[in-house]
Amino acid sequence: MTMTKSILKKLQYLMLLLMIVTIPVISMPKAYKILGFGSKLYLYPLLIGVILFSFEAIKFKTKLNLQICKYLLLLIFIQFTITFYGIVKFPYYSDINVLTNEKIVLIANFLNIGLADNLMLFKYGFMFLRSVKIVISEFVVEWLLLFWIFHLFNNDFSNGFKKIRSMFIILAILLSIYAIPEVLLFKFNMQIGYDILCYLNPYLYDVGNYLNWYPPIIYPNHGLKSYCIEPGFMGLLAATILPFLFSFIFEYKKNILLYIFYSYFMMILFMTKSRTANVIIYIYSILFLCYSAFFRNLKKYALLILLTCMAFFGAVFENSDIDQNLFTLVDTYYTSNIDTIMSTTARSNGTRLNNILIHLNVFKDNLLFGTGAGLKDLYIADMINGDALKDIELKAITEGIRSEGIFKYSYGNVNHYTYILTNYGLVGFIMYFLPFLFAVYKVWRSKAYVNKEIAVLLIALLLNLVAMMVGNPFSVVFIILGLLYVKVFDNNIIKKEEI
Repeated sequence: MTMTKSILKKLQYLMLLLMIVTIPVISMPKAYKILGFGSKLYLYPLLIGVILFSFEAIKFKTKLNLQICKYLLLLIFIQFTITFYGIVKFPYYSDINVLTNEKIVLIANFLNIGLADNLMLFKYGFMFLRSVKIVISEFVVEWLLLFWIFHLFNNDFSNGFKKIRSMFIILAILLSIYAIPEVLLFKFNMQIGYDILCYLNPYLYDVGNYLNWYPPIIYPNHGLKSYCIEPGFMGLLAATILPFLFSFIFEYKKNILLYIFYSYFMMILFMTKSRTANVIIYIYSILFLCYSAFFRNLKKYALLILLTCMAFFGAVFENSDIDQNLFTLVDTYYTSNIDTIMSTTARSNGTRLNNILIHLNVFKDNLLFGTGAGLKDLYIADMINGDALKDIELKAITEGIRSEGIFKYSYGNVNHYTYILTNYGLVGFIMYFLPFLFAVYKVWRSKAYVNKEIAVLLIALLLNLVAMMVGNPFSVVFIILGLLYVKVFDNNIIKKEEI
């Protein structure tokens, strides 16, 4: 069969769909991992999609956007330079226990090299390769994804918007279906719900493999998570799904099944009991009030807000609450899941705040260039003290790093802004977020936001930037940004330069 350009495009659309619907699976069981490719399932269709695009570009001489190419090459060059500098000045090689890393032991045995006699060589070599892998992997799932999206839909913005919107709605449908066992369990105490989860979830992640409890089959507070690894990730995905879902409903005529699905999806979002999800829903409601007023369709907005309220009331009712009145249930939900957002001691807020503060302390000592990719954890372990060490989770991570090393434990990414600052300093931070500011500036200056599709993308982008305050919202923000750049260049807002 001749591989035509049309067939290649369709295959790329399929890979993009597979990538989007597998985004929640970020910690595959070890049994299913391919050595060197990590645990993010969506990485595989992404790489296949990029390979297909590369084949298309070579065979059909696809013109690439020179400005985007130049900037991305400059960005990865700066990230590599910062990381190489960080490796050279890294002061904690003596604290690295390479014997706890199975890969290093395996390589040493395979090469028949005495590990004890070449300890420093393995430490330098493995830290170098580990940091390079982090830079490349993050670049692929973020900026290479943007590059692919831009060229996949270049000069075809409207079609790209509709296709990507449909893909995220399919993701919402799959999340909703997988959430059914949790709804049965949490709302009706049906044992079959738990049995289904016990059977299915181990195919998505290794249950309790981190800190002896994370990730669990279900969360103690009955927070719904569908096939995400934790409830908060549903909130991160909602930052993109909700704008596209609203746009779809806003654009099409009344459809009772669509309204039922919207209500059900909003209900499971509230059932996550995630502060992230609640904040995203609140900001989404305000932004789309402005959207509806601007495009003069407040009636449909009022209907969706009514459905959202009904979904909220449906979420707060559980089988065990049948004898309680509605006001008590709402107050309990508010106190536990919304009122705690600003509290520094409620739920995981203390852990999150202390984690952010110790990242910022490391950043202050490495202001311009940060620590370099993958090197921050030993800086933090050396600096952590006081209230942070009183936190049970942070104490366990610190003890794990000191006893077993950074290959098994990490302080994680609980705020993407501080994560970038700590790893790459001010220089890397500016380079990372400049494309976001540039796209918004050009779209805003040209008044392209009067286009409904552009307005939806701007709202989705803003919600994702908010979501970054509680971690890395997967890679979906780069899909949005790539699509925005299609419009930026399509409208000749900035001069097109192509090769």
